Amino acid sequence: MPPLSSKSSSTPTRSSPTLKNELGMTLIALKSSSLILTTPSIPSSLISSFFFSNTLKKGFYKVYSDLSAKIVSAEIGYVKKLGLGLDTLREAPIMGNLESPYSQVTGFFNYWLGFSTVMDFCWVDDYNVMSGPNRKTRRLMEEENKKLRKKAKREYNETVRELAEFVKKRDKRVIDMMVRKNEESERKRLEERERKKKLEREKVEHASKYEEPEWARIDEVEPIEEESEEESEKKRNEFYCVACGKKFKSEK
Repeated sequence: MPPLSSKSSSTPTRSSPTLKNELGMTLIALKSSSLILTTPSIPSSLISSFFFSNTLKKGFYKVYSDLSAKIVSAEIGYVKKLGLGLDTLREAPIMGNLESPYSQVTGFFNYWLGFSTVMDFCWVDDYNVMSGPNRKTRRLMEEENKKLRKKAKREYNETVRELAEFVKKRDKRVIDMMVRKNEESERKRLEERERKKKLEREKVEHASKYEEPEWARIDEVEPIEEESEEESEKKRNEFYCVACGKKFKSEK
């Protein structure tokens, strides 16, 4: 690990209620003599300045390609300093230019929109844990340092991702692709609407040409008069003689 250098005694003190209650001035005194690493990351303030960069002078792709290369270089430098293999880093796609295939554009922005630094930001520590007088003090110092590291790392990642989103919204390649996709969606929508209209017209035409088949037609017939109950009873009581062809009202 690189040699540690002392913080200036003018560094503002920072304390929490827990530290004040349990350790008082002990940690404050230790903090003023804390040791920190040289900062290897690109300052978030510098990255943020590119939100307002005049990219027309150097060229849009030149400006942001150089910046992304610097951020990647900081990641590589940190990994090498710790003696880790470069395989611990995701390979960063290059930004390219107006002539680059859109698959490259997609890969570039997917990487930076999901960027997560490998750096642990130990250089933002307020306390040199090894200088703590006892275990309790060292534990509290370490907890405070972890909070600072986590906060700094989160802010760094968010700054890089927000810049990537900012650049994406202004990248002509992305804008042109969005225009083409919108035009294609509109074309398909109109085609679908026309297809439905055509089907409706065909249904109407088919219905107008329809003729009922002969077998389905019912001729008009004379209504059948229903017999009264009295007439029905009378017919049931009649007898018909087949030999003489006469009807009789009784068996006599």
